[in-house]
Amino acid sequence: MKRKRCTVSDIMTYPFFKVPAFLFQGELKSGLSVDAKLLYSLLRDRNDLSISNGWTNENGEVYIFFSRDEMCQMLGKSAKTVCVIMKELVKIGLVEEEQQGLGKPNLIFLRYIENLENPSQSTDT
Repeated sequence: MKRKRCTVSDIMTYPFFKVPAFLFQGELKSGLSVDAKLLYSLLRDRNDLSISNGWTNENGEVYIFFSRDEMCQMLGKSAKTVCVIMKELVKIGLVEEEQQGLGKPNLIFLRYIENLENPSQSTDT
């Protein structure tokens, strides 16, 4: 892969994943692994696809389809490691999964933390 310095045009058009600021605040700042923060960000990116496909439940809650195999490929991690990362996200309350039944993929629902401090105003490093 060839590398070059970014131009304004590159920055404006190059695809990227957003990492939610709340993952670096409060209990999540040190209580969540970097791998879990990255996976949450990848899951969050899938919300856009879910919204465009109308994948919501009766309460208007957006769900995601993202197989463990896809997670392994995106993160470059083993199935066992991805399982550990997902358990971390579930345990801390950022991900919920609903089983649909035999042979169907789980519905993944993301959760977020409300009312955290504005990270630009934080003096904590």
